[in-house]
Amino acid sequence: MSHLNVERLSSGTIYKLVALGSIFSLVPVSLLLGILSLFGLDTISWNDAPASGAKGFLVSPFIGLFLAGFATAFGGSAIAFGLWLYSFFGALQLRYETVEEVPAYPPEMKT
Repeated sequence: MSHLNVERLSSGTIYKLVALGSIFSLVPVSLLLGILSLFGLDTISWNDAPASGAKGFLVSPFIGLFLAGFATAFGGSAIAFGLWLYSFFGALQLRYETVEEVPAYPPEMKT
């Protein structure tokens, strides 16, 4: 593994990381709760009323996206501020692995 010292991350990079993490975690959980609402469980609520059945399943991805946007806006801002403060005291050390470029077609298939 290689190391990379970073003095500051741009706000756009922080928001992108938080948004991707939020979307790919909260939307699937919300969809799972929507699937459970298909079976009659009151896991989804809309306007303080439980939404079960097909309505709960259809509403669940939008609730997940809303929660992801909320987490990105507030969580990303808090993380950006915290890392900005940390940048005055020291640099971040990131570990990364290089990824080999894989050709789209194996060499024997090229014509």
